[in-house]
Amino acid sequence: MSDGDLPLEVEGCRRLFLAVLVQATRDLLAGTWHPDAALARHNVWHWLGSRDFRIVCTHAGMNPDLVEQGMRARDSEMAGQPGPHPLLAYRKCRK
Repeated sequence: MSDGDLPLEVEGCRRLFLAVLVQATRDLLAGTWHPDAALARHNVWHWLGSRDFRIVCTHAGMNPDLVEQGMRARDSEMAGQPGPHPLLAYRKCRK
């Protein structure tokens, strides 16, 4: 590996971590009532703010606090829409 290869490798890693954030956002905002989607939303909520979340954001070149704030705010907006929130559907099927 030469020094010229390093920027591509770093950019590839940044894109990988960014893809993790994109998928977490999709899972959080899925808007489907399927139990698997509700479980994914539940997992994202518990992941937000965690040490792993902060590492992923940092390696993606994003501010973890701003990303978390934005994701929670957008999810709260969706929760205000008519019908049960998918996370509530998940909790009901787990009891």
